[in-house]
Amino acid sequence: MAKVISTLYTLWLFPRSDIPTMIVPVTFLGILTASSGQFGSSASSEVLLRFPQTFSWVWLNVFVFSISNQRSKESILEDSINKPWRPLPAGKLNMHQARQLLLVAIPLILAICSFCLGAAQETTLCLVLTWMYNDLGGADEHFILRNVINGAAYFAYGSGAFKVAAGSRSVAFDASVWLAIVACMITTTMQIQDLKDQEGDRARQRSTAPLDLGDWFHDKEIEDDKTLIILQSRL
Repeated sequence: MAKVISTLYTLWLFPRSDIPTMIVPVTFLGILTASSGQFGSSASSEVLLRFPQTFSWVWLNVFVFSISNQRSKESILEDSINKPWRPLPAGKLNMHQARQLLLVAIPLILAICSFCLGAAQETTLCLVLTWMYNDLGGADEHFILRNVINGAAYFAYGSGAFKVAAGSRSVAFDASVWLAIVACMITTTMQIQDLKDQEGDRARQRSTAPLDLGDWFHDKEIEDDKTLIILQSRL
């Protein structure tokens, strides 16, 4: 029993840091978009009943991404500095075991989404973006490309969450436009989260806005955001 609990805890550690930044926001993005009544989706009560399926879809897809993202030598080096509690730098798994886990997780989760949860097309798109980001080195190219891939991923995850929450086989055009707007917001602001990870990013020589442009750029960006919020509150 203790071994089962330990294994489940190790699996939970993979997407742990993505819970507040990806899993929870995307789940609520799908739920709230589907229940808004603006995109021809189901009634709010029906959408809320599908909350467990929506959360599960997002969690499973982020789980696959997180394994892929954390299994390389460069990622282990970075995480040993920024997030030493993650499974690989903590010694709970090695690179070979992480690769084996990924080989099992990808077809299993694709099957679950295809036959149980829905949004299999979005799951496939998420897998392609995961491959581009991690295996093709998109995460380590210029930070603009990295941001664009992340924004595209947010659109894919949001679309999938919406389809599962709405019980729909397609995403209405208006809903796609809304999700694209959210994705653009992520693309242009996500570099803020790189501020806290500069030491690890520098160790793996990753291109990020804080390292390439300096903290002054982000200090100015934060001040501009504060100014906009104050101005909007006065309108």
